[in-house]
Amino acid sequence: MKGNTMKTKTTILKSSLSRRNYQKFIANRLAVAGCVIMFLILAASLAAPLLTPYDPTFIDLSQRELPISWQHPLGTDRVGRDIMARLLYGGRVSILIGLVSAGGAALVGVMLGCISGYYGGWLDKVLLFISELFMTFPRTLLVLLCVGILGQSTANMIGVFILTGWPGTQRIVRAKIISLREEPFVESCVANGVSAWSIMFHHLLPNTLGPIIVSATTSVAGYILSEAGLSFLGMGVPPDVPTWGNIINAAKRMDIVQNLPMLWIAPGVAISLFVLSVNFLGDGLRDAFDATQ
Repeated sequence: MKGNTMKTKTTILKSSLSRRNYQKFIANRLAVAGCVIMFLILAASLAAPLLTPYDPTFIDLSQRELPISWQHPLGTDRVGRDIMARLLYGGRVSILIGLVSAGGAALVGVMLGCISGYYGGWLDKVLLFISELFMTFPRTLLVLLCVGILGQSTANMIGVFILTGWPGTQRIVRAKIISLREEPFVESCVANGVSAWSIMFHHLLPNTLGPIIVSATTSVAGYILSEAGLSFLGMGVPPDVPTWGNIINAAKRMDIVQNLPMLWIAPGVAISLFVLSVNFLGDGLRDAFDATQ
């Protein structure tokens, strides 16, 4: 009977905590607006075959540099490709790079941060030295170097972003774990024979969700901007793959900037809206999960 009573109380507590977090998130209008805009852009990218009949890579020189019309809502580029089709399909690749890179970097950073902060000693020093080594070099230069060695592809870019992006999360988690590992509840877990991995990932890690969420969402926006910048320099995803960065890369010539403004305005607006919405969503989630507020 006591066990059932405890389980019921725990369920009620979790339910009330989830309801409180949900109400705090809903009360943040910027976070809700960011969530809506982000999912609208994501849904439009996923539904690209339903929203446009054109192939984003099909070249039709007879349709080059057409103005905005019902047939081509954003016009066509200098080789006859539909800009709206490239924008929608390009969103798939750009968002995929941002989400997977941020998730992979956060996962690696969380794992190493928990191990480093909980165990300390020589292991902490080694992991801290490795993270400082990665953070010593300018990140853009390191990414350019890795892309130059590994070659241009979506998978390589994601791998490079994960390889260079985990130290920030690792240091955030490490600092939080160090501040929590001497708490009485940790000593109680150790005295009751709870394993170190269970203490790290079941008891300590949930207390670091706020900083991790903010770091991960900021990283999503950062990786999308990095992909756009690298593609604009010709060092990102191969030019034949439609991404928001590659669309802007096709508008580098001054005559195109003047005569085909939608070629750079459309992807610029898409990148700006998605980055802002992700940042607003991250701030809202941080406030919702912050137990001190």
